[in-house]
Amino acid sequence: MTKEITAMIKDADMNRDMQEDAVYIAANAIDEHDTEQEIARYIKTEFDQKHQPYWHCIVGGTFSSSLRSLLKECMGM
Repeated sequence: MTKEITAMIKDADMNRDMQEDAVYIAANAIDEHDTEQEIARYIKTEFDQKHQPYWHCIVGGTFSSSLRSLLKECMGM
């Protein structure tokens, strides 16, 4: 039985396949890891392996950021 995964994508500048990968990988990270640091490391490592390095991943609820993506490969959930 496959678990249904839902995510609220607030902003995305990447293709639909990458967005789906990000949601799936993030859901697995949350299921398998306990801390935000472990979750971020897992997501970054998976994306580096699947979509070529170098990815950055920020996990948490209380932070600010200013990011610029030249490659159209950025997403916020």
